[in-house]
Amino acid sequence: MITALIIGINTRTSLKNYKASIQIYLTESSIPKEAVLSLINSKSMGDSLMKRLELGKLYNIASDKKALNQLLNSVNSSIQNDYITVTINDSDSSRAVKLTNAYPKILGSLVEKFAITETSKRRLIFEKSLLGIKKTFEQSEERLIDTQHSPDYNPPETMVVEMVKKTAALKARIAMKELELFTMASQDMAKYPSYLRLESELNDLWSEFSRIDLSKGIITKVSLKQLEYLRLIRDYQYNETRYEQLVKVIEKSKIDELDELPVIRTISSIEQPEETASSKPLIYIVFSSALSFIIIVLWALFVEAFRNAKNDPKNKVQIESFRRAMKWR
Repeated sequence: MITALIIGINTRTSLKNYKASIQIYLTESSIPKEAVLSLINSKSMGDSLMKRLELGKLYNIASDKKALNQLLNSVNSSIQNDYITVTINDSDSSRAVKLTNAYPKILGSLVEKFAITETSKRRLIFEKSLLGIKKTFEQSEERLIDTQHSPDYNPPETMVVEMVKKTAALKARIAMKELELFTMASQDMAKYPSYLRLESELNDLWSEFSRIDLSKGIITKVSLKQLEYLRLIRDYQYNETRYEQLVKVIEKSKIDELDELPVIRTISSIEQPEETASSKPLIYIVFSSALSFIIIVLWALFVEAFRNAKNDPKNKVQIESFRRAMKWR
């Protein structure tokens, strides 16, 4: 039992445990804390930690992935009131501090990278639409250029061309306003000033378009070939305006995102972790005690059996031979 106690004391001395915690505060934003917590526990956070800190070297393990698994088993994150707490338990105090202080820095870059704000989600819709619109715009431009270089090119009057361009541009701007409103429809934003402003702008564009459309009778004065050319002009102007408007909306969305992104703040960096009691020494003490008990019982049984055998005359000769062999005196 004394041996077990000594083993337990030595084990407790060699297996110290350190706890380092940091509180991350988020400034007011539209991003829920649950989304940020998910980002902390995400694969992207693990990959960033693995790349920035070289976890394999930090844990003295050949594989970075194995080191990452060891980190994930030692980290705990949770929402507490107005902040998110990240806690790391480690047997190495300097490593616990280094890992804990890395979380807020990496979190800040991940928040900017991933679309977790409402404006970011809308921007992704716009950017996805931009790819198709750009391709359509380039195709309409090629068709118009081919027609303008054809031998029988005979454009209609400038007034007619300008009327078609203006009408097509208005339709494109209307389409863009409708797309913007559509991306906001699922957010219950009817009461927000930005939504109301877009609705007002859309109504104004429709009013302007209706006034221009009343003069469409002028188009009947052109030939069939000229009418085909006007169609090409219309498609080109529509796609060009829609493309330009969409680029502007995307740029504006990027600026608006900055207002929604939270600023990652902490009270201070961790310099010295808290030393905590580890449950492992107790396990070793219990195991060592049980092993010592078993050895003592077996030894007692062996001694008792040897004494009984010694008192038996039949075994006296064998015991004397055994003693001489073992050089007992």
